[in-house]
Amino acid sequence: MKKLTNITRTVVAISSLLMVSAFFVPLWQILMWAPQYPEGLEMKIWIDNLTGNVKLISALNHYIGMRPIEVSMFPEFGYMRYLVMSLIGIGVITALFRRRILLLVYAGSILHLVLLLW
Repeated sequence: MKKLTNITRTVVAISSLLMVSAFFVPLWQILMWAPQYPEGLEMKIWIDNLTGNVKLISALNHYIGMRPIEVSMFPEFGYMRYLVMSLIGIGVITALFRRRILLLVYAGSILHLVLLLW
């Protein structure tokens, strides 16, 4: 079996360890401004939660016929934490064992997750 080069190994290790930040920072942030809300409205989407002006944004969305925004409407919050931990683990194992087949598994796992959540 062919082994990964040191550069590839380092890139895989860094990319997998950078995913740890998903547990500490929001994955997405929505900011809205309107004359009625000069300070703006924000909603932060974390790996397993929603924060910010969620109730107010949900109430405003009610007027245009949208469903209320609640954590329970996102089933991804229940398993996203485990998917990210798995990706981190696969990346670290790939960097440690330096096998190309593991690199393909790591890249395929990321691609699969992206397509699953898209």
